[in-house]
Amino acid sequence: MFALIAAADGGVAPPEIAAMAAALRGASKPASVFRDAGGRAGLIASTAGILPEDEFDSQPLVAADLAFVAQARLDNRADILARLGVARERWATLADSDILHLAYRRWDADCVQHLAGDYAFAAWHADSGRVVAATDHVGSVRLYYARCAGKLVVASQLGVVLANPSVARDLDRDALGLLVAPRLVNDATPFKAVRILPGGSLFVCEKGELRCRRWWRPDAEVGARRRDPRDYVEQARMLMDGAVKDCLRAEGEIAATMSGGLDSTLIAASAALQLGREGRTLLAYTAVPQAGLAYNNMPGWEADDSGYAAAVARLHGNIAPHVVSPGGLCTLDILPALHARSHTPVRNGANHIWLSRIHEAAAADGARVVLAGMKGNATVSQAGEGIFFHLLRRLQWRALLDLARRRAEAGGPPAWHSLAHDLAGRRGRALIARLRGRAVPERFGQDVLAPGFRAAHRAALRDEPITGTKRTAQVAFAVGPLKTWAADPLPQWNVEARDPLADRRLIECLLTFPLDAFVAGGRMRGLAREIGAGRLPDMVRLRETRGEQMPEAAALIAAHAQAYRKAYEQAASSALFRTIVDVDRLRGLLERLCRGDGSKLDAATVERALDVGLFMAAAGA
Repeated sequence: MFALIAAADGGVAPPEIAAMAAALRGASKPASVFRDAGGRAGLIASTAGILPEDEFDSQPLVAADLAFVAQARLDNRADILARLGVARERWATLADSDILHLAYRRWDADCVQHLAGDYAFAAWHADSGRVVAATDHVGSVRLYYARCAGKLVVASQLGVVLANPSVARDLDRDALGLLVAPRLVNDATPFKAVRILPGGSLFVCEKGELRCRRWWRPDAEVGARRRDPRDYVEQARMLMDGAVKDCLRAEGEIAATMSGGLDSTLIAASAALQLGREGRTLLAYTAVPQAGLAYNNMPGWEADDSGYAAAVARLHGNIAPHVVSPGGLCTLDILPALHARSHTPVRNGANHIWLSRIHEAAAADGARVVLAGMKGNATVSQAGEGIFFHLLRRLQWRALLDLARRRAEAGGPPAWHSLAHDLAGRRGRALIARLRGRAVPERFGQDVLAPGFRAAHRAALRDEPITGTKRTAQVAFAVGPLKTWAADPLPQWNVEARDPLADRRLIECLLTFPLDAFVAGGRMRGLAREIGAGRLPDMVRLRETRGEQMPEAAALIAAHAQAYRKAYEQAASSALFRTIVDVDRLRGLLERLCRGDGSKLDAATVERALDVGLFMAAAGA
């Protein structure tokens, strides 16, 4: 974790460096600082003490020509060290920040093209005052920056940027209003003065000009087809196992979130197999609904995944399963801590109940790393949607008929049904459902935005599908940055979240797979199902239903009705909040939930609105 301040006129003062250093969260030792003799730059760095090599971390790394700071876990460190020609006897005593520093010295900003892992860095060149900063391909490590009072302020934590007295705390009304919708602006934060660098991007600031560019543009051309479809499965399994192995490099216990879905169970199974060879145990945490509360089961969804998770744990003797419920908490109980440490409202407040409970439990059990599969649907468990239309367009009749036969044998629907599904698209399917008198599920819940705000942001709120083919949508989903409007686990819970399915090498390989590779065995999400053969019980591997997160969200509001009414009054007291939200409509929706009549989507709408409103009210807006 780190920060950098640069000022061409030499205005970097020791008190602002000290204030930012004191704001660092999640560090295992006090921050170290450096200030240029002329006051042109200040650098702050510390380490979380999670990697075995962190004991050798001695940042900031300062020389006469360059000062450098980073937060990094490099998964291809051995490859980089070999290419840099570093003597092998030095490898074990080099922190990942040292290796990233050496890579930057060799390749400058282009070093990002050679790296795999989770990282962000900032470099200050003493001769020119040039600053270069970058984050990994999906932004797993966040990088915030602000330009104010002739200074550039950069840090890996939002609270550290805000600790600089030069950075204004004026709220970004538009970004916060769009979050209620919800729509996310990739480079926005809750504060006008502060931006976040999207994943796969870098910036160069020189002579007063800051230029951002995207450095990660992976090749998405389908490669040479394998003769044996099983080759796709083997290659994906090998890369996934390698990504999981790299995520296991840590001091202390290893934990994982484990629902009954494919992504989290595949990660848990791979981690258990690899830890088992060392006689180690994987701590696995499964979120379950609050006992005694009602919830609505939607067709095809299940509220409680604990049975599936338990079956995976039984198959692997070294998985220690833990079940976590809300424990009587509602979202309002956790928002103060989220706002205080992460300095941001969140998109899915109710989900942060179980996220908070799991991360706190993992930390209490001695884990500093929690594995998760946030990028799963974009990578190994991509559904293969659109495959029938894809084959039809290319007149690949034999392949289409063969897939239809295999899918029918696997218990799937007939080919004509799948083809019609692909041809219709989401909007077409919604229209057909309406013509047949069936309800179409809402995507985000009711609209509570103020009419004026909605009119002013009509373009941003328009629900436009990605243009092009299903292949285009797949690529956009896979290379898109991770969402940043959520609590940062390191400063929030003192643990690091790692997603093996967001591994750069895995994503880049899967982008070259044809669509039919993802329907291996004739099943949608077939690639993930085949990877899980022998690793997951069939009740999990072949499962067709999906697990529902926080199915009791609406009932939680009813159970804490008075607290939510009080929160509404507090949020509605914000003049800024009243410009983005129709508070009368919000109150009506809240009262409906308090009576026990609302849906989970209604609850999500209320949670988002109150989260933003309470954040604004606390800021005095």
